[in-house]
Amino acid sequence: MKKHAVRALCVLAIVLCAGALLYRGLHREGVTVHFYDVAELDGQWGDCTFFTFPDGSNLLVDCGTAAAGEIIAADLRDRGVEKIDVLVLTHFHADHVGGYRKIAETFPIGQICSPGYVSRQFAWVEEDIAARKIPYTYLRAGDTFTVGTAEIDVLWPLAELVAENPTLDASDTNCVIDTNNRSLVFRLKAEGVSVLMTADIYKQAQRDILDAYAGDLPALEADILKIPHHGYENAVNIDFIQAVSPRYAVMEGNHVMTNVSYRHYTEAGCATYASWMNGNVFATLKDGEAAVTADSLEINDYYK
Repeated sequence: MKKHAVRALCVLAIVLCAGALLYRGLHREGVTVHFYDVAELDGQWGDCTFFTFPDGSNLLVDCGTAAAGEIIAADLRDRGVEKIDVLVLTHFHADHVGGYRKIAETFPIGQICSPGYVSRQFAWVEEDIAARKIPYTYLRAGDTFTVGTAEIDVLWPLAELVAENPTLDASDTNCVIDTNNRSLVFRLKAEGVSVLMTADIYKQAQRDILDAYAGDLPALEADILKIPHHGYENAVNIDFIQAVSPRYAVMEGNHVMTNVSYRHYTEAGCATYASWMNGNVFATLKDGEAAVTADSLEINDYYK
């Protein structure tokens, strides 16, 4: 009788354990994505996107202006975030890295990545990273890495484009263009869903990417597209949109996406969000599906 009882208990334990694992598998949250809306007020704007993964790890992409960094850090802290596992700085402009200092002062950071190509006005960012002894890596097209359950493929820039830092002043028009066109572009894949993060690349860089991946255009396809360069018309390339073929497109930043730009995305068949209009945009990636919502789903008259 004792042997039978022990055997029955073992079987029961196995069944309960399997049931618990099945329950967790059925009820896990998947990957969450928060495209931040930072109200265009007192310098508070820019790009910032926060990914969280089922294993508890996270990824922060850019951190807006210095004023935006204050808001973002406070929000993350209020949500119970205690650390940043990976911070990606897509390029060194104030509306993408200005909030870095506040983020670094508020949270331990496990790893920072960027494309390099740092003008002297933003050398302080790399100096601060070194002072804090945060592991720091330059990423180039062809690099891959993982965060949590996500696989990340770096698509841009090419190594030769960022071999040396710019010598021009950060505010010089040519330096602005060059820095934007050397932004870090990557595709994140998790839960059978892909997100293409495009930072601030202009039409020219998009054409260059299309040329570089002419033999492998599926590498660019994504379910969700972070609209390049805040939706400016100088960053709308119809061929690029068609190659990516997104179901959703999200613009972060201030009110600069024109009616013309907006319509290029909607006419391509994707649900299009703009942070100035919709507020914070949220996506959940799970079981091959992406669900996207926002603070507001109203379409401003400006786009009608």
